[in-house]
Amino acid sequence: KRKLGRGHQRRLTLESMMRTKYAVPDVVDEKPSAPKKPTTRLDPVDAAFNDVSQQLGVTGAGRRKRIIDRPYAPIPRKHESLLNGDSPEIQNENLRVPAPTLLPEHDGIMKLLLEYDVTREEDLPFWRKKKKKKVLEWATKTEEQQAEAEAERSLNVRRDPLRKIVELGPEPKVKARTVSPSKLADGVLRGDPGLDAPDPIDAAGRLIATLKKKATAYGQTGVNPDTLETLKQALHHDASLEREARLKEMMSCTMTFADLVQSDKVSIQNFNDLIRATAMQGRVEDAMEIHNKMKMFGFEPDSDTYVSLMTGVTFSNPSVAPEFSRQCFLTMRQNLISATEKVYGAMMKAHVVGEDLTSAFALMRKMDDEGLKPNVVVYTTLIDGLVKANKLQIAWDTFYEMRTWKLIQPDEVLFTVMIKACAKNAESEKAVNMLDDMRMCGLYPTDVTYTELIHACAKRADMAHKAFEFYREMKVQDMPLTGHLSEWLLEACGSKGDIGHAYTVVQDMVAANIPLNRRMYTSLIQTFASAMRVPNVTDQEQMRNLRFAWQVVTDMRSRGVMPDTRTLNALVQVYAAAGFSRYAIEMLEQYEPLGCVPDAHTYRILLEMLGRDMKDVGRFFALWQHMVTHTNIRPAPELHHLALQVAMDSRSAQRTVSVMEDMLAAKVFPTVDLIDRLAKVGRTVLEIHQLVGQFIDLNKEVTYRRAKRETDLVKLQIEEQQLRLAPDGLTFETPTPEQESRKRYFDSMKKKGLSDRPYLPYEEWKARKAKGGKYYAERSDRKRVPLVGL
Repeated sequence: KRKLGRGHQRRLTLESMMRTKYAVPDVVDEKPSAPKKPTTRLDPVDAAFNDVSQQLGVTGAGRRKRIIDRPYAPIPRKHESLLNGDSPEIQNENLRVPAPTLLPEHDGIMKLLLEYDVTREEDLPFWRKKKKKKVLEWATKTEEQQAEAEAERSLNVRRDPLRKIVELGPEPKVKARTVSPSKLADGVLRGDPGLDAPDPIDAAGRLIATLKKKATAYGQTGVNPDTLETLKQALHHDASLEREARLKEMMSCTMTFADLVQSDKVSIQNFNDLIRATAMQGRVEDAMEIHNKMKMFGFEPDSDTYVSLMTGVTFSNPSVAPEFSRQCFLTMRQNLISATEKVYGAMMKAHVVGEDLTSAFALMRKMDDEGLKPNVVVYTTLIDGLVKANKLQIAWDTFYEMRTWKLIQPDEVLFTVMIKACAKNAESEKAVNMLDDMRMCGLYPTDVTYTELIHACAKRADMAHKAFEFYREMKVQDMPLTGHLSEWLLEACGSKGDIGHAYTVVQDMVAANIPLNRRMYTSLIQTFASAMRVPNVTDQEQMRNLRFAWQVVTDMRSRGVMPDTRTLNALVQVYAAAGFSRYAIEMLEQYEPLGCVPDAHTYRILLEMLGRDMKDVGRFFALWQHMVTHTNIRPAPELHHLALQVAMDSRSAQRTVSVMEDMLAAKVFPTVDLIDRLAKVGRTVLEIHQLVGQFIDLNKEVTYRRAKRETDLVKLQIEEQQLRLAPDGLTFETPTPEQESRKRYFDSMKKKGLSDRPYLPYEEWKARKAKGGKYYAERSDRKRVPLVGL
């Protein structure tokens, strides 16, 4: 709009806008009602008006008046609509777009102008030629081209169904019933014909292509490609890769005792390695036969021979490992072979793998009685067994005892085990602190350490970004991407709902030839569930996430990976996050057709949806009662707290008392917030007062037992320290060399008179040392002679 006077406005004419757009040097008349007569040579715009006016049957001043009086519309954002003749209606948002004006029905003018802009470029002024750098292609795709593009897109989706994870294109609006579990589960059981696996590549063609590639590389570099690959592996050496290569070599060993003797590599160490490899393959009798032949041919077994036997059996058959290790120990004693730290370590490892932690700790005490001090390897084995058995508090007590009483410095493996313990409880901050402690000790994290750090950060949405920071550090250090690392990275995406990072991780896995397993598929579905709770998510995005979640399940079955209970729990979480409570509960009926059984996590998702999100008290307690009476599921403490909160929301004293009785039987104490609320809502209910008294008595008993156990452990440590000092004629009060040195130092300071100085508080000492002030003046200023007595 242009102002022509005070309070008056009028629309720009089509002619003035085109002259401004294409820089035509002619001037528009101020009064369009009396236009100037055209000169003999018409400019391109006038010529375009005349041609279109002849087609429309409008000539002279009427043509100009009609254009001025009629409203105009901007060019739509999609130019195909103009060229196809189906221009949209004028929208308010389009009026803000800077574009030339045009009547919707006057498409011929635009065509002529476009033809002029392309074919008559030499008629434009020089400043116009300078600004125009590229000619816009306004031609639309034909129907054949559109069909080819759609076929290519469908082929790409069929080859890689996971590409749909990050497709952000517009989706048609669908009704909620189209994503019901019954309908989608039937499609999964039937199999989706549009998700066929890609055709396998011919093995002969792949071999020929590999040979051609190697020949081309040899011609370009002049170096054998195999030698070049070996050098690359040496440059990117990693401890985990070395362990995997060593394990693969052990499992593929087919050598016998006779082969080793004929190979001129006869040694006790090689016989021990052969025994270990044979036992790891499950051929325990063959390993024992090699041991007997060693004695027969004059090769006396040593302690490492029995360590190889124990290690191989522990790897191949953990159930019989404890008994077998004890028999090997007795055989060693019979052959007068002394036990070493490695022998006790192998025996402890066998008992830890056999889930006999009590015997493992007893072996450590026996080892100490025989004068062999447990080293960091022994403590690592024991603490790792405690972590795997979920006895985390005992594991931390043992770790602190090792550093405080035994004065043993942890190594990289033990720090990694403690970070794994942090991951069990999702203690991400504690895991990062352990990493800092590890670096302060002068140790560097390995790839396994980084993997456990990512595992610890992946369980929480607020720390998921730290997982990808550690992953970037691994990339900088050229550490490989493994299957476990991929699982934890996808779990971090599932905690945060980050679909973009999930697609990036899948791409890295494809590049590293790592297949997707069941846990990874579950994490992908969990990613869509968490994406449902992102702020400002639209209904269209929720529907798309639901379809993508079922798409992942279909892809699992097409690749031969069957969904389990955790996978279906993730689907239930998708429905619960979307707000489809009916379909979330209906998912319980789909467990049996897919061969799964609901577990505690399934009921936890549904109960949190009904109690926390929907505030549906009736359905919550109906499902709670079904879980308690018809299943063997034991509710977690968090579910007990939620049930107590919902019971108080229902304002039912009977339900509140019933939940509190269940909590008392399970020895689950209410939280501080619930206690404050109970004091308000249950002040007039006598049964609640009685249950609170019983909770107090139970808390006293549990606290007393815990304190007594800690005191007994401290006394035991003191007694063990006294027993260790007794053979040397020392007592617990005998000063150590450090204490004697400290005493001599302070005695010498006392003789010099330096220790007679009064001890000052820190602030006063700091004020005395400062430059300026009263104390500084007393030390530095010159004393003045008083003038009064002169």
